[in-house]
Amino acid sequence: MDLNLAVILLGALTTGVIIGTILYFLAKRRAKQKLGFIGFFSVVVSQLVLGYFLSIPMFLVFLLLIAIDWKGPIH
Repeated sequence: MDLNLAVILLGALTTGVIIGTILYFLAKRRAKQKLGFIGFFSVVVSQLVLGYFLSIPMFLVFLLLIAIDWKGPIH
């Protein structure tokens, strides 16, 4: 493996873990740990695949899902 590729992958993984950890702890404060855990891994994988182009929108989507206090359909 080329050293440049290894450094790029390590940087992407580190950044994804940092962003995902922020998302997880925000979800944990709102008692939505399962959604935070799914969001954590989604952000890490997104960061490895397309970098910030995919991980930031993924972060925002999960942040919106965590912030909305959805209780189901209104009857």
